[in-house]
Amino acid sequence: MSSDQKEAASVRVFNAIEHAEYGNPTSVLRLVERPMSEVEPGPHDALVRVSKRPIHPGDLLMIAGDKRGGRATPIPAGAPRTPGFEGVGVIEKLGSNAAHQGQFAVGQRVMFLSGTGRTWATYSKVPVATLVAVPDEVSDAVAAQFLINTMTAQVVLHAGHNALPVPELPVTVIQTAAGSSVMRIVTAFGQKIGLTMIRLVRTKEGAALLEASLPGAPVIATETSEWKEQVRSAIGSSPVHVIFDAVGGAMVDDLVSFLSDGGTFVNFGWLSKGASDLSEFAPRGLAFKGVVFTKWMNFSLEEQKQHRDTAIQLAKEAPHVFAIAGEYPLADFRKAIDHASGPRKSGMVLLTS
Repeated sequence: MSSDQKEAASVRVFNAIEHAEYGNPTSVLRLVERPMSEVEPGPHDALVRVSKRPIHPGDLLMIAGDKRGGRATPIPAGAPRTPGFEGVGVIEKLGSNAAHQGQFAVGQRVMFLSGTGRTWATYSKVPVATLVAVPDEVSDAVAAQFLINTMTAQVVLHAGHNALPVPELPVTVIQTAAGSSVMRIVTAFGQKIGLTMIRLVRTKEGAALLEASLPGAPVIATETSEWKEQVRSAIGSSPVHVIFDAVGGAMVDDLVSFLSDGGTFVNFGWLSKGASDLSEFAPRGLAFKGVVFTKWMNFSLEEQKQHRDTAIQLAKEAPHVFAIAGEYPLADFRKAIDHASGPRKSGMVLLTS
């Protein structure tokens, strides 16, 4: 072996999915090898060997440069972007300060958020402050999708509670995209606190799957011609002060008639590309409130801990709430994206390594 070959063999690399431009995810993304020096942890960081990470709808919108996924910042030449903001894995190395603190240890299983992205890779450099220890009872598949989805669910519920005219009222809530990962968690939390949930999904097949996997509240398929009559029947004489919405578009117009005057749409996603006619909102005193999971950071540390403890308990007791639609190795990311983008999936699609 030549000296050049020996030097090349000694350079450790890791796999990463990246893109140098915005566009169709299956076209602009590439699986590449990167040097391990890029993820060398700083004093307050940890190097995590990532085992699983989710494909969120927002991830795909961001890769596409779609404004529904947030503002697309320019990608500098020669510095391609690796997607992904959360995952689960094992600590391989701790920065000097992090090691001295003794809060985490090499070999420990953790779930984490990465504010700079880069979780769609076999290794990720992560601020230790974002690490959360994974209980033995919680699988990697659940932990991988845990943080963003449970944060979003808590923000949605908090916004809905604040929109109620009187918090003690019996509360009936309509949910769109009820089979989505976030809405499944909203349902589970909502049922625990006594909300009456009316859940909407697109297809009859999706309704049957959701009723079987997460029973306890009516599920209505909007592909049926009589779906609005079914919603009115489920509502009965109860007022609907809040709608939890992840669809947007024309669905907003379809649901306005169910909302009580002065009621609030709490929206955290825009799966539809259509526009909404909001002409009824002002005359009826309706409000449209957009929320994002990062608002969870505005809660007090005590509230954050309480939310996290409640969510971890849910993951232990009811892991079926965190449904898995499929798992794919990083090399099969195009198949994974096609699955995640499909209309009939139930649960989260994960990339594994």
